[in-house]
Amino acid sequence: MSEVAGIAIRWALYADLGLLFGLPLFALYAPGGGRTVQRHLPMGAMVACLACFGLLLSALGFAVQAAAMSGLPLTQPDFALLGDLINETAMGAALKARLVALLVLLFCVLLYRRQSRPAFIASTLAGALALATLAWSGHGAAGEGYPGWLQLVADLVHLLAAGAWVGALAAFLALVMPKAATGDMERVSLAEEALTGFSLVGTIIVALLILTGMGASHKTGTDIR
Repeated sequence: MSEVAGIAIRWALYADLGLLFGLPLFALYAPGGGRTVQRHLPMGAMVACLACFGLLLSALGFAVQAAAMSGLPLTQPDFALLGDLINETAMGAALKARLVALLVLLFCVLLYRRQSRPAFIASTLAGALALATLAWSGHGAAGEGYPGWLQLVADLVHLLAAGAWVGALAAFLALVMPKAATGDMERVSLAEEALTGFSLVGTIIVALLILTGMGASHKTGTDIR
């Protein structure tokens, strides 16, 4: 049961942290920048909710992994093991980096209205760090030497490309939702212009996803053989 819960939490983190990187990034390259996007999308509320959800998922996921390692129920944590995992493992270092990044994102939300572009730049960087920790604590960090570093970089690129894609898709869908877009031609025009501008970015993202995905598949096939 704990294994299923751990997998579900990790996939939820992929989606949550991917959006936390992709949505602020969308606000940077969308026509008119962050201020225009904020007139049509509740970016502050979206990022704040995702960051809080990410904090909850991260803590819960770490607790589930620790419980699986100790063989104890989730309600009876081994605090000595938790301390060792947090302070002496890559998983613990990734968790601490992710929590800091999520707190930075929450702080940036407070600045969206006053310092739009700098706040969205900081949010994008913090979102990238939070998303990157999933590769840091995942199988990409399991390799050794040069091949291990190469695999880690490939996983990082794959995650960031996927996050950029998911964030853009979520923003486009929110902009063109029938109820929200009805009678708001500026909103529809923003979505159309952003989609046109996204064509080159989207092509690069798809190419990166294919290349890094092929690399991961090749490594998996080699490991199986």
